[in-house]
Amino acid sequence: MMVGIKMGLTDKKNTTAVAGEMVNNARVIAFADKLKTQTGIRLKRNNRLICGIWGEPKTVKSGLALDFPNKQIYVLDWDDGCEPTWRQNHECSDRITLWNPEIRNQNGELDIQKSEANSEDFVLFVKSKIEQGEDVLFVFDGIDKWLDCCTLHVTGSSKIGKPQKMKFEWGKRNAPFYSLLMMCKNLNCDQIYITHSKADYGGTGEVIGTKPNWHNWGDYLHQIINTKRTQKKGNVVYKATVMSSKTNTVLVGKTWETLEVGNGNVTWSGAEELREGLI
Repeated sequence: MMVGIKMGLTDKKNTTAVAGEMVNNARVIAFADKLKTQTGIRLKRNNRLICGIWGEPKTVKSGLALDFPNKQIYVLDWDDGCEPTWRQNHECSDRITLWNPEIRNQNGELDIQKSEANSEDFVLFVKSKIEQGEDVLFVFDGIDKWLDCCTLHVTGSSKIGKPQKMKFEWGKRNAPFYSLLMMCKNLNCDQIYITHSKADYGGTGEVIGTKPNWHNWGDYLHQIINTKRTQKKGNVVYKATVMSSKTNTVLVGKTWETLEVGNGNVTWSGAEELREGLI
């Protein structure tokens, strides 16, 4: 009798093991199909520009982003700073589309929900242009401003970037921040993300330099450029340096003199490899 019970238990275990192996085999086959599909998509996709540009205010960040004469450029302008460059240097070209998504109430307070929806609508509009065959460059100008606006989800304060009280709910800020940015990154086109610099502090609280103010968004970028304002022989010279590149490592450390101003002369050189999409 005991032998029969043991055999029954053994048979049950064997049956369970066989069933488990069949399920695993089916999962492997299904995964192989998914892997083949994803690999096919990767092979068809061009090597894209997903570039971050950061620096102090007025160091030609927007100028570099708009210096793509052969592309249709769409700017999600949270910083609201591209218009002067568009007017002065591009003669209000209809090849460049600017969109400031901010909606404010009668008291001047930001309506974060409506502004978010405005941003998402613009990204969907750009996606439709890509699907129609346009060669698009998408620019997100003002990552730091967008991050500050997302703080409203935590604080409820109309004073951007100045929380009225401390709360340990920063996920409420980070979720919309990354949601919009990932929606942008999923666009099948070249992309540039612009932000300002902020102080970088050492372990004892002293300022040791500057760094980009885009939270952790730099982790998602393929190329990063830093811009600066310098002096040379009495002239003001603006420079841009490749800080990192996953797509053309040999250019890391390269510095362009993008703009020189002095003695009534203005000379724009830009950044050739960036303009050609070669970084």
